[in-house]
Amino acid sequence: MIRFEKVQAPTEAALAEKPLLPVFTNGMIEKLDARGGRITISHEAIENLDLAAAVTIFRFSNAVMAKDLALGQVIRFAAEKISGKLTVTGIE
Repeated sequence: MIRFEKVQAPTEAALAEKPLLPVFTNGMIEKLDARGGRITISHEAIENLDLAAAVTIFRFSNAVMAKDLALGQVIRFAAEKISGKLTVTGIE
């Protein structure tokens, strides 16, 4: 016999907390520490983190992301707060 559990649809409040798709923001790489897993980005406002335009230090969610990046490079990136740390989760 197969048992099915009831799955409750997310509430409007839960959907408002976290977007379903990553929010990408324009920025430029100011510093890059691939070995340390950090990147400093001069960026536009990041709506999902409620950050104004600034220069901010982020961690990488995956060290492989740093592979093809260079200082001064203009990027579009997604960031989230993971375990209390600002983290780049995607780069276009």
